[in-house]
Amino acid sequence: MFEDPEDDVQFVSEAPLRPVLECIDLLSDGDDEDDLPAANTIEQQVDRQRAHAVSTLDRLAQQVAVEKQERAEKRKAFKEKMISLQAQGRRELSVSHDNSASGDAKRCVDIWLKMPGLQPGSIYSGSLWKRRSAPPAVRFSPQSCPVINCGRVYDNIPLLQGHLKRFDHSPCDPTITLKGTAPSIYACLACGEHFCSQETWKQHMQSKLSSDGHRRSQMYQMIVGFACPSCYFLFNSKDECCKHMNARKHNRQVISLTEEKASAVPVPVPRFAKQRLIALCKDIGFSVRCTVCSQRLNSHMEATAHFNVHCRDGCAIATADQTVADMMKKMAVVGHCISCPEVFLSLDQMQEHKERMKHDVENITLLERALLHYSNHCETRTNQKRASNEDHSAKRKRAEDSDSQVKRERKHSNVAWFCECGLRFVEENHAKRHQQAANQIFHKCAVCGKLTGESSIARLHMSRFHGGAHLSNFLFYCRKCKVEMPRMEDIMAHVSASHQGHNYYEEREDSGSVIDQISAKPSTSKECEPIRSVSPKKTESWLCRMCEDLFDSEKLVRKHCGDLSSHSFQRFACGHCPQKFFKDSTLRRHCANEHNGDVALRYFCGLCDSMLFDTENEFQVHYDNLHSQDYYRLETSTNHSQNAPEVIVNNSNTSDSQTCLCMGSKKSREERKPVYTNCMKQLAAENKCRYRCRNCAKSAQSYAEMKTHILLKHKGNGKSFDVVCMICSQSHKDVPSFHAHHHIHHCQAEPCTYSRPDAEEKRASGVNDAEEKRASGVINAEEKRASGVINAEEKRVSSVMNAEEKRASSVMNAEEKRASSVMNAEEKRASSVINAEEIFPQSNVEEAEDVNNAIASGVLDVKKETTVSQDDGEGDDAKFDEDMKQAVALSLKEARKTADLRTELEEALRRSLEEF
Repeated sequence: MFEDPEDDVQFVSEAPLRPVLECIDLLSDGDDEDDLPAANTIEQQVDRQRAHAVSTLDRLAQQVAVEKQERAEKRKAFKEKMISLQAQGRRELSVSHDNSASGDAKRCVDIWLKMPGLQPGSIYSGSLWKRRSAPPAVRFSPQSCPVINCGRVYDNIPLLQGHLKRFDHSPCDPTITLKGTAPSIYACLACGEHFCSQETWKQHMQSKLSSDGHRRSQMYQMIVGFACPSCYFLFNSKDECCKHMNARKHNRQVISLTEEKASAVPVPVPRFAKQRLIALCKDIGFSVRCTVCSQRLNSHMEATAHFNVHCRDGCAIATADQTVADMMKKMAVVGHCISCPEVFLSLDQMQEHKERMKHDVENITLLERALLHYSNHCETRTNQKRASNEDHSAKRKRAEDSDSQVKRERKHSNVAWFCECGLRFVEENHAKRHQQAANQIFHKCAVCGKLTGESSIARLHMSRFHGGAHLSNFLFYCRKCKVEMPRMEDIMAHVSASHQGHNYYEEREDSGSVIDQISAKPSTSKECEPIRSVSPKKTESWLCRMCEDLFDSEKLVRKHCGDLSSHSFQRFACGHCPQKFFKDSTLRRHCANEHNGDVALRYFCGLCDSMLFDTENEFQVHYDNLHSQDYYRLETSTNHSQNAPEVIVNNSNTSDSQTCLCMGSKKSREERKPVYTNCMKQLAAENKCRYRCRNCAKSAQSYAEMKTHILLKHKGNGKSFDVVCMICSQSHKDVPSFHAHHHIHHCQAEPCTYSRPDAEEKRASGVNDAEEKRASGVINAEEKRASGVINAEEKRVSSVMNAEEKRASSVMNAEEKRASSVMNAEEKRASSVINAEEIFPQSNVEEAEDVNNAIASGVLDVKKETTVSQDDGEGDDAKFDEDMKQAVALSLKEARKTADLRTELEEALRRSLEEF
């Protein structure tokens, strides 16, 4: 009854069908019960349709598998064809020598473009051969330099920008027209004929030996370029030279060796002549000026600022002192001698040689032959110099002997360089660097203003960030005075006029320096241990190549380089246009304004001008692989001069006593403060100085004692004390003047002794006597001071005890109150008075208020003590007041000896040390 279901099924397309997996029974239950045979027939029909659907699915699955296999085979064949084409292209490039590199590369690209399959502008995604269009490639047209007479042409704008930053606009440069590879042409010296190989030249020489001018001793000359007969710019191809002549209308030959007018044709240039011409042109100076005001412009930054501000309608023009033709004339010989290998640059020389030597001389009428004979003559002389091995060995031996003799004389003489500050250096370069570092002279980049400490770092900065040429385009900058000058002589003249302490260094004999250092102090050992040279310790410094910042450890520089936010560079690129941006927000604003809000975000590395990245992960991988470890290690000396000199020391423990820590150190201002403070403490402990009050003639051994005395007794009247030198009894108005006086006249350590006049005689004769007198004086002063202090303490204690016994019954309660008030006052004074810093109401308002409160509390306490003493006893008032003041002084003296005394004394000497 039923027809075959396969006849009813018709496949319209190859799209996947949706098979019937379930049958929905739309009949009612009553019908099923009434008509069971009909139900059985429907079930059979459903089973048949299900089997048909399964078979259809199996057939479609087999078809998909076959298509996948065919696609894989096509992809494999495509890859094999690509590999074979690449190999063929490499083989052709290696075999082909006649064509230039650019022509070979272009031919390979043309072959690749003719292949079937993927084309440029499509990106393969790896699934179902879907293609999406890539952003259009940016094509650059040749860019010419805007400076008149420069004549340089670059392929794109970035190359032109690098040229402008380098500011190399010399018109006397014959290499600006060189493109491609140089030819290899062999020229005969006798007749000037050209050959394409050395074998053909040899055949020519063998056939021409019987003719005039051809000899077996002659060598060929290699032609490596052609020159324009008018401007003498160099070209690697004769056709390019002819195109240049037609475009510039250079149809006149500038250099003519005869009176007859020669035809203007490209001039073949031998190898030696080309190298010599380029070397001569590099030494020619040039200048860039404004066409409106004729002002000289020294850099691209200066030129940009000039034309933006002053001469908006002007342009830059470059002029050279000499032209390329003038340099070529120096190699244009007018004749050569047939008998001897001599060439002549003028007719007078040729005539003189002919009359003197009676040799036959041949005139040269063509510039081509003149260059050939000039190159042959120079190469012959060079080969003769290289061949004379015996003469060279003798000269080398004599030079070594003379050098060794100079070194022996210098070793015996012990010549050294001494700075004005007294530091000793074994090499002049070390002294020069120390002078620049001490005066804070830096190298400033003339393009971006970056400061560097050494010229090598400045040249590295110029090469990495500003094109690589004109590496010396930096200024000398004084960081102290904010002054910049173009020459080293000018900045050193400024240092001599404005700075102090390191204005010069001189060379002198250093024969007795070590002996004087040892004999300056008495030693307990009979024999000194041998003296050795100790090289300074070297510390590691790490330099980031991207920003040239220095770091103390590899961990810090690795963290710095690995962080994207450490450097400012272009990271985002617009997918619609070739513009690059530093921030994501700027890119989105650009797309909103220029591309109707269609944001196409791509990533770009501005550090290396790399390719574009579609995702941030790809950009991060690129940065981690190439830039996250772009740093290297520098070895620097611990000396402040950045190039540590060789220091001669003794093995015994006398280095600390022989070297002055405060005058010989070249540390920063903050690091010198504790050194100066310790020096003054040591001088006070050795009884070499005392502080004397100008108002009451009271003396104190420490600076803190004198400041406390002035605050309590004289209400802090400024610097009302003098510093007295206990060695020569000379009085000084402040601490820096005494400090300088002591190190100039009395300090026996280095470098103070060398900066003193007649230091040699004083060290040789009177050092030991002065030490003995000073030692005896110190001992006597110490004994007198100790006895006086003991007697004063005994008297003070006895008087206080008697007074206390008399008033023990009536003054107990008052004494407790006074003790509590005195302790409170002492605590306040310890926090505000013990700090021996000079306080002025104009600069430090809060500190001045604290001092006034402390003084006021002290005055109130004294007044209370006087009132209580008047009530209790009338006859002992003055004595009681004196005792209480002495007790207050003793308590202050004890408080001053706490652990905070060192820090407070350093702060007290801050202003005086800065003045020093």
